[in-house]
Amino acid sequence: VTGTEEGRIYFGDASEEADLIVYMPPITPPPIVADSALAGPDGWVEAHPTSLATAFEGVYAIGDITEITLANGRSLPRTGNFAHSQAHVAADMIAATITGKPAPAGFDGFGGCYVETGVGRAAYGSGNFYATPAPDVVMHPPSRRWHWSKVVFERQVMQTWL
Repeated sequence: VTGTEEGRIYFGDASEEADLIVYMPPITPPPIVADSALAGPDGWVEAHPTSLATAFEGVYAIGDITEITLANGRSLPRTGNFAHSQAHVAADMIAATITGKPAPAGFDGFGGCYVETGVGRAAYGSGNFYATPAPDVVMHPPSRRWHWSKVVFERQVMQTWL
């Protein structure tokens, strides 16, 4: 995508008409991560899909810095919903190590993502991202319900953790 204007999206010299454009520019790892010893060849921190352990003993990676490859060869989406679930798993893994208790089940690949579409509406996609041969995800169309669900989730996280 090289540009947009009302009703049109541009791809270099070509363009298409559009009623709704939902677009996210490519995500790149921050330089502090990409330039670190933790980073894999693509600049992301490779994490085990369930334990979230890295190649470094006692180091776990969660959220937007991780590279978790799915069965279809694509990456697990980098969303706040996954980061939230992964944080609980990493904390439980660390606690199990400290206490000598068995490791918990780990991150299961279930989750979702809100996509704000404007005018107080959002879409929501959710499902099992670890399903094979590809993620089993249902996309719910934009509605006010999903927008307010996102607002409530964000408020709960902020009140609980910050």
